[in-house]
Amino acid sequence: MSPFSQVPGEAPDVVPPEGAAIRRGVVALGDSITVGAGEPLMGVAMQSWASWVAEAFDVPVHKLARDGALAGEILRDLAPRMRGRYDVALVYAGVNDVRGDPWDADDYRLTMDALVGAATTHADRVVVATLPDDLGRPSCAPKPSRASAVVREVAAVHGALVLNLEDLGGRRLVLPDVVHPTAPGQVEMAARAVELLEADGLLGPDGAAPANPWLLADPYLSIRARLAAERRWARGFGRDVRRRAVEAAARRVGR
Repeated sequence: MSPFSQVPGEAPDVVPPEGAAIRRGVVALGDSITVGAGEPLMGVAMQSWASWVAEAFDVPVHKLARDGALAGEILRDLAPRMRGRYDVALVYAGVNDVRGDPWDADDYRLTMDALVGAATTHADRVVVATLPDDLGRPSCAPKPSRASAVVREVAAVHGALVLNLEDLGGRRLVLPDVVHPTAPGQVEMAARAVELLEADGLLGPDGAAPANPWLLADPYLSIRARLAAERRWARGFGRDVRRRAVEAAARRVGR
């Protein structure tokens, strides 16, 4: 029997016993990356990696994410909105933290410990993501790799699964700001998460294996589609270079 429940709002096949917990599929805690707003690319619709994970398992998703959120804000403002019991909690927090200056690894460790702990109390399985080593322009290395080490430590304490995103990069998967995933990048994140969950024994309704997010996304792979993606990336790169120049000038004025 699948651990996943009936979609809320639909009449269940079997009425659960009185007092039984209502199960709600996937809950996702994060920032703008988990919000998943943006443009389609190569025929792939833009949506959150969390939504792709839920679609792969054919279950609902409760997305608790906000643009620009720091890990502490996710813990304070979004985590308390988890309701009932979920089968999977997806946690991706820290990108905005490490891009700031200063960044305190000890504070981040305490926050992530509380955040993953909260997710664990609401979900059977918790997936917590590491950060790409190459993050932001200008790059904020080596802070992302230090944050990823913290994520792995916290995950080990709480028995959470670790989603490795340290190598996530490249023009097909990440926008020119080297922070936000493209539409295919969101699918890649989801595909890694689904593989991780399936390896841990999670199945969909009626014991079905999860779908491959890449097959669900069905990207265009023609030469024409690839060239169009390259042109869009080049335009985005030009905009990001101008953004960086403006920000650098503002920093010089503020000194």
